[in-house]
Amino acid sequence: MDRATQGGGPEANPAYDALKQLILSCKLRPGERLIEAEIAKTLGMTRGLIHRAFDRLMIEELVDVVPRRGVIVRPVVIADLLQMVEVRRINEVYSARVAASLATLEQIDHINSVVRAASCAVETRDIETIIKLDAEFHRSLANCSKNYELGVIVSRLNERSSRFWFISSATQEHHRKFQSQHAGIVEALKARHPDNAERAMAEHIDSFRESLVRQICG
Repeated sequence: MDRATQGGGPEANPAYDALKQLILSCKLRPGERLIEAEIAKTLGMTRGLIHRAFDRLMIEELVDVVPRRGVIVRPVVIADLLQMVEVRRINEVYSARVAASLATLEQIDHINSVVRAASCAVETRDIETIIKLDAEFHRSLANCSKNYELGVIVSRLNERSSRFWFISSATQEHHRKFQSQHAGIVEALKARHPDNAERAMAEHIDSFRESLVRQICG
């Protein structure tokens, strides 16, 4: 087990886990008001758990506290999106380059299996599965670097990216293109070619950025 999946983090809170998933999947929409008592009743949890969940979600910039409105789901701001993608590009291009040299055959096989599963999900239009597998692809790639901090950064950035996936409602052709790009990255890993892996990842992140801007901004 890699360190990124081990314990030792904040105390487990089922309300935090449930609310975070609802926000990232856009079942709680950007700008939506979150009323502690109502959420506690809906989730069947105590208000204390909900309150502590709000505190953690605020630190992660998934909710905001607005005067006279209370807690709301953090709105989508195009500047935030572009900054997030810029940081993803820096970190993930590096992780792809390093992975081409350091990934084990077992790790490459796992990443390849994720790409195959995601391609199947694209054909059945299973968006939630596509997004989960996309996060697994990028997380697994970062873990090949054997750099724990890089893995944490990439995982957190991908979590934030997932909300934009749901909002943008990318077409099936876009999803097919992204999976084809993932497959190209895997081929670079198999060939142990850092330059190709770096180039393929840069093209992938740039395509992701272009798709988001086009879908969200029109």
